[in-house]
Amino acid sequence: EAHCPAHGRTLPCSAVADLLRHWFGVRSEHTPRAARQRVGEAVRRLGRSVQPDLELLLDVLGLAPPSSPAPPSAAQKAARLPTLLQLLAQTQSAAGPLLLFIDDAHWLDAESDAALAQLAHAVAEPEQLVHLG
Repeated sequence: EAHCPAHGRTLPCSAVADLLRHWFGVRSEHTPRAARQRVGEAVRRLGRSVQPDLELLLDVLGLAPPSSPAPPSAAQKAARLPTLLQLLAQTQSAAGPLLLFIDDAHWLDAESDAALAQLAHAVAEPEQLVHLG
């Protein structure tokens, strides 16, 4: 589930970040360290296909530690985020049905809109899905 506030259009990846927070169970009461640990544990459980994107996930979530390398550029995010969302959706849906709910989608920021549109297209065209094997 993700909620798109009216001011969200001005915040890059805000809807995807909200979706990821719900996906990984990151709550406002978690400290940044606890939230990073929660995301890291979830990524380890999800498997090797998602592990290389841990830094990208932490960056999108605003949880990159101060000692982390330079954040990915906007172009790198735009290139990798849709595939990462596909991997997450496939991994989650392998365990059971998956429903993604985007509230107030008319307030989507451009980056989230592009990534979610590619995910929707991949779901509609199964041959576009990333192969995990």
